[in-house]
Amino acid sequence: MAKSRKYVSSLVRALEQSDALAYLIQLGDGCQSILWANEGCLAWLGCSIEIASAASLKYTAGSPTEALHGLALPPDWFETQSKEIRSGTISKLDHPSRQPALASITAIPFFQADSKAQTYLVIFDESELESQQHDSAHTIHDPNRLHAALALNNSVSRFSLENLVGKSSAARNLIRKVEAASESRCNVLISGPPGSGREHVARSIANTSAAGDASNVISIHGSIADPVMIQEAMKSLLRSSESQSQTDEVLLLLDVDLLKPVAQNEMLGFLELPNFTARVLSTASENLEPINTDLVHAISTLQIELVSLAQRKEDLPLLAQQILESHNRNQTKQLSRFSEQAMEAICECDWPNNFDQLSATIQAATESASGSIIELSDFPDAFHQRINAQQSVKKPDESIDLDAYLLDIEKRLVERALDRSKGNKTAAASLLGISRAKLLRRLQQFNLTDAASDDDQLLDESVFEEAP
Repeated sequence: MAKSRKYVSSLVRALEQSDALAYLIQLGDGCQSILWANEGCLAWLGCSIEIASAASLKYTAGSPTEALHGLALPPDWFETQSKEIRSGTISKLDHPSRQPALASITAIPFFQADSKAQTYLVIFDESELESQQHDSAHTIHDPNRLHAALALNNSVSRFSLENLVGKSSAARNLIRKVEAASESRCNVLISGPPGSGREHVARSIANTSAAGDASNVISIHGSIADPVMIQEAMKSLLRSSESQSQTDEVLLLLDVDLLKPVAQNEMLGFLELPNFTARVLSTASENLEPINTDLVHAISTLQIELVSLAQRKEDLPLLAQQILESHNRNQTKQLSRFSEQAMEAICECDWPNNFDQLSATIQAATESASGSIIELSDFPDAFHQRINAQQSVKKPDESIDLDAYLLDIEKRLVERALDRSKGNKTAAASLLGISRAKLLRRLQQFNLTDAASDDDQLLDESVFEEAP
């Protein structure tokens, strides 16, 4: 133990003068903190050791403005008494103006009196890994790289959307459209199946202004709105617009497809006023038929269509990890990852209620987890019942092609008869109870003509005609 301390102390002194990024991190009261960092690491972070050591690090995918959180190690590393040197991957989110990259790290355990590693000396490898696309199938077996991939995803997005992560074509298309919506003041209609996070996306766009100004957001729920309520809300927005304040006016119209026809007409009347300048962000189900055609045209300069989780299965590992790490941000209890069995079950589930169901299920599991790794047993009973129901669903019986089935049996009988008769056609035909001519015909039908003799090839075609 004393030898280990001496080794680490000597290494720390050497790293003081090194160009390599290095720091000493400790776990205490469930939170990680930096005890020491060399000059290179502090320059990378852009802060002093006093500021770095005062921060309580959370194991969560940070943004370029949260580089300190990016230094946190997986909490399960501190739960083991293994004396092995660990290696991992973290995302270098050092400056908003620079491209993020993955970096390999080496963590050397520092053992205290209780022989349990509560402190690690972390050293960055000199070479950075490429910021490549990540195969979700492989990240299931590499949770540390999954965390780094999630950090990279968040570093290039200005939105705190848990369902706005992933590498699927649906996720990339969603990100592009949300970014386009944030860079303009056009009216946006967000549609999608129940539980897909329509309101979450709408509110994120509402809180993101291209000009950086604050927004005054007024919400109307289509399920309860009547003409009087709409009049009051729209008149309020008109008064704010006429005051020429520096605040963006935003109307958040939720579940517009549930508005009654009379309320839709009232809404359309205000939207067509020349002095109505507020931005309208609306949400609706996939079925837009209940909405007045003119109203749809007025509120959907840009339309964002959310898809079900069944259409973006490859994003489930990142989505699940994002929800887990969101739990870490606001809780003392820190979680590292899902066990391999738990992650496989997440990817297997069909999630009929989409993102809302996924989020609620993982939230329940985080509360039940006794350690820093979420096990399959931590999930609620409803999840296990869902998985069991999926596995027990009887597959539909395959149809049987009777003609093909009988021909296959006949072919095997012919081959068996030829084998028993050692290739003698007359004997084989006798075993099968058919004429030699019929056997030769079957040999051609089953593409077994290589078994025919030279004499067979010289026969007149009439021999293949069967007697009545």
